[in-house]
Amino acid sequence: LYFEATHLQQQGDLNQAAEHYQTIIKQDPLHNPHVAAVHFSHLILRHPWAAGMYLVAANFHARGQLEQAASAYRQVVEHVGDCALASHALAAVAGTDSSETHRAPAGYVREAFDGYAATYDASMTTLAFR
Repeated sequence: LYFEATHLQQQGDLNQAAEHYQTIIKQDPLHNPHVAAVHFSHLILRHPWAAGMYLVAANFHARGQLEQAASAYRQVVEHVGDCALASHALAAVAGTDSSETHRAPAGYVREAFDGYAATYDASMTTLAFR
């Protein structure tokens, strides 16, 4: 499914790719760090389309396609408004020279950790930590 999502993305079908990413977030939230971040931030629960588009952006970002990444992150920010994950990533790929790109802003850290808190015990069991 991840291969299909990235293939659709590379073909320019970003909305269809975002739908595939939504499925990945729900079925395999620990697929990779970007999927985990979106899952644990609960973005998928509040804004499923934006969660999928965030992964489209993260994939562009990982491939060094910064203009496409910025465009996709910008769509998430415009759709959600208060998505610290996308706002921080957008500032980073857009080359914004501010304190926001030198370290993760408090909202980003809060969103990531607060979202993860709800599933921490289950993830430790999955990872066999005690």
